[in-house]
Amino acid sequence: MLKIIYLWLIILIIPNIFSFAATGEEQSVVDSLIQKALKKNPDIIAAESEYQAAGFKEKASDWLPDPTISIAGSNLPRGSLSLDQTPMSGISIGYAQKIPWPGKLVNQKRIAGLKAQNKNIAFSAWKNTVVHLVKSAYFEFTYWRLAEDIVNDNIALMEALFEVARTKYANGLGLAQDVLSAQTSLSKMEDRKLNVIKMKKAALANLNWLTNESNYSLSDIPAVLPLIDESSAQIELLIESASKDNPLLELSRNEVELANGKKSLAKNSYWPDFTLAVEYRLREEAPMDAVNGEDFISARVGLSLPVWFWKKQNNLNKAAEKESRTARFRQESIERKIEYEITNAFLELERKRQGFHLYDEVIIPQAEAALESANIAYQVGKVDFLNLLTAQMRLFELQIEKLGMLKDYNQTLAALDEIVGKNYGEN
Repeated sequence: MLKIIYLWLIILIIPNIFSFAATGEEQSVVDSLIQKALKKNPDIIAAESEYQAAGFKEKASDWLPDPTISIAGSNLPRGSLSLDQTPMSGISIGYAQKIPWPGKLVNQKRIAGLKAQNKNIAFSAWKNTVVHLVKSAYFEFTYWRLAEDIVNDNIALMEALFEVARTKYANGLGLAQDVLSAQTSLSKMEDRKLNVIKMKKAALANLNWLTNESNYSLSDIPAVLPLIDESSAQIELLIESASKDNPLLELSRNEVELANGKKSLAKNSYWPDFTLAVEYRLREEAPMDAVNGEDFISARVGLSLPVWFWKKQNNLNKAAEKESRTARFRQESIERKIEYEITNAFLELERKRQGFHLYDEVIIPQAEAALESANIAYQVGKVDFLNLLTAQMRLFELQIEKLGMLKDYNQTLAALDEIVGKNYGEN
């Protein structure tokens, strides 16, 4: 009878053991992990380096092409290579500079600037993505850590049930089937614990990777999970916020500008580039030299001729037109996609919120009542041991499902934050 009373107390106490930590503590832990990731995540560091590299390219984009320096021997007799046999012989030193048609360098600068902006936007997008992954990984870790507590509590209960069944069987009051059922349930719960521990460690390893840390231990990170947030923004406001802050949408707009810049540069290609050149010829006095060996100075102006424009420039211009059209439609597609993703995430949050409350206020209280009723009925011999065991296992599964629903809610909320977009610090 004492063991029955002990069992009853365990059954009544265990549903109250499982609770969630305060949101403030969770936020402190998550913020700390996010700051580590923003400073140390390799993908973020790489994206920042790409942005900085693009900035240097922009600074070099509107400079003139490198000039050409030449040196040549002119009109030298083949036999002697002498400078003083003919008046036209000399050593020429030349300097030539290519000058693009006005507007080309401006458009090159514009295109390079837009590319640098794209890298900056990609940098912001990576930060949003990593923050989402950190939150999701932390909630995953928290889920398995809290699930481990539930499993441990139920292992303790399974051990008590097994002990009760074995004692009753030894006293001739129970069945061998009850002992075997309790033992099987206990073994399955032990196996469940092994999987939970494995998943907990995997989630922690994911956090280590995202924050570029290698020395976390399981006790270093508090396992806290925020409760359902009852405040809810309207879908329209979320979409409006995303239109201003979502990096991918900003990138798509920038791609339209970039395509327009390339189109302007393609139109510039119909116009010729200039080449300005000067040459200084060193001479020596030769027979019949009218200027007595005085050095010569020459200058010339050249133009590139786009004579293949119907094959080259026309096709470049058509390609730029198509790229501009592609960028506009891609921007529209991304806008629609973001609206869909926000709507889908919002609806999923609502479903999880309502489902959690249903579990918390109806389903689990009913399961607890069913377990208590089965326990009382078992004590007076109105139900068999298997019914009691089934009622407890059902409550255990519902507790895990409730915890999973809360984890999914917070992960969906983290995904929604990424879709809407947020600026995590200046570059």
